[in-house]
Amino acid sequence: MQERTGSLATRTRSLATLGLVVWAIVACFARLGEAPVYILNEAREGVYVRAMLASGNFVLPPVANHVENGEIIPDKPPLFHWVSAASMFGRAIATGQSTSARALAGRFDEWSLRFPSALAGCLAVLALATLGRRLVGDRGAVLAAAALLASWQFIHQARFGRVDMALATCLTIALLLLGRAVLDGSSAAMLIGAAWLGLAVLAKGPLAIVLVLSFLAPYAAIRLYDGSWRRLLELPWVAGVLIVAAVAVPWYAAAFVQGGAALLRSQLLNENLHQFGGGNGRMALLYYVVPWLTDSLPWNLLALIGAWQAWRTRHPGAIFCSLWWLSFLVFFELAAYKRRAYLLPALPPASLLAGWLLDRWLPPGRVLVASVAKQLAPWRGRLLIAFGLALVAGALLPAAARSLKLLPYALGAADGAFLLTGLVVALVASLLLARAAMRRDAGLAVASLWGLLAAVFVGVVPTFETITALQASPKALIERIDAALPPGQPLTVRGVGDDPSLLLLLYASDPDRLTVIPERTPPPAEFPPGFYLFAEAEWQAVSGPASDGDHGRWRELLRDELRERAGPIPLVLAERLT
Repeated sequence: MQERTGSLATRTRSLATLGLVVWAIVACFARLGEAPVYILNEAREGVYVRAMLASGNFVLPPVANHVENGEIIPDKPPLFHWVSAASMFGRAIATGQSTSARALAGRFDEWSLRFPSALAGCLAVLALATLGRRLVGDRGAVLAAAALLASWQFIHQARFGRVDMALATCLTIALLLLGRAVLDGSSAAMLIGAAWLGLAVLAKGPLAIVLVLSFLAPYAAIRLYDGSWRRLLELPWVAGVLIVAAVAVPWYAAAFVQGGAALLRSQLLNENLHQFGGGNGRMALLYYVVPWLTDSLPWNLLALIGAWQAWRTRHPGAIFCSLWWLSFLVFFELAAYKRRAYLLPALPPASLLAGWLLDRWLPPGRVLVASVAKQLAPWRGRLLIAFGLALVAGALLPAAARSLKLLPYALGAADGAFLLTGLVVALVASLLLARAAMRRDAGLAVASLWGLLAAVFVGVVPTFETITALQASPKALIERIDAALPPGQPLTVRGVGDDPSLLLLLYASDPDRLTVIPERTPPPAEFPPGFYLFAEAEWQAVSGPASDGDHGRWRELLRDELRERAGPIPLVLAERLT
């Protein structure tokens, strides 16, 4: 009987894990490439990947038209860019298209830009549900993966073309394996974890090692205090360090050969030491309070209770997770330069603590499933009809809205279907949550809350993000500029700024045609004939009253504005006549 019960529990956990992975794929990949890029941080990584594809330089491709940290080399190691470039190769091979450098760079799009983050997000969910079992138990790990999937910051970053998700996932897998190593004495887990730590270094630099050390120091101190430190010494630390070096050092060596001191200045000094010490800016001490409260609510609050319970019960796996979480939070709080995305590596340990706590609080799995099924059973047929109608009506909604001129943006049928279905699911989940609160049914409350958050984050929010992107992205503007330029004619960009010009470089049909003049470069004594894209302020200085005698030598071609989060930048495309 016990054997049958154990087998049933194993199958249930396997099905739950499979269901979470499937949902992770939907959450991370559905409509991944629909929203055009309008945020500079995302455009920057896209420009680096495109330069890598175009040049065939997969070590340190220079981007001559962009200055970052005073250099024209990428400001991050290349793991993210390698995966993005590999997705382009894979898609080209799968569809029988050309894999030449020019063809791949020309077809580079939003889907490939965001693919590494989406892939990393799915891997993080799978890692928590499987590797997390040794730390927080079988059901606790599944609940932790579910909590991670219902965290706003996680879903947002998994659909965003930046290196942060790649770093967070590699660190998560490395520390999950390290947890197994220190709790079970597993040398194999330690060495595999070291390889993942090396990949984390290739994702965002030495920060990965510093974060792991910020955790290992207090953890070793506790093991020294309770007298169990000798087991730590039995692990192959030297071999682990060598594996980290074997994974990360070859790229740094090759990059140093190409970039020399520029690599040290940009990636090591500016992106690490200056960021931490305040050389690149200093944020308020309480900067992280609001992001911490809002970006992973309510799992972060459960994690706080879980950390307290871990120390009360002396649960070794939960203590490991609490130190992992708190050490990361403390490190980022001490850093002078802060961004809300920097807290992303702290979400997995917080989810593990929340999952561990919920596992202790909630009724057995079969009781929990039965409770939810019982509440839905009388309404099952009507709910299926409602979901079906929402799916069909949502798919037709964008086209109907455009025909009635209610929606000037080209939303797809999938956006409408996800939006309307998500709203229906969110409504049903809200009603169930209210019923659970009245009946004090903790299991139903957690399931309803998860359904509500999942529906909002996957069905509703991405649609409005797509609308925002369509409003703000310069993609249509750059297509107009390309159409106005004669074939093969170069374009000089002045006054737009180093970072905003990234959006132009990302979407230009041929970035080699662009020459971006760095900020604060004074105008030349004489503009040679050709085509220029000016910011309005510089255009006024060039063609205004102070240069009336020269005004007749300019021909204005179009006016528009480059929209980005800092505010619109009015632009003028003009030709300098002979």
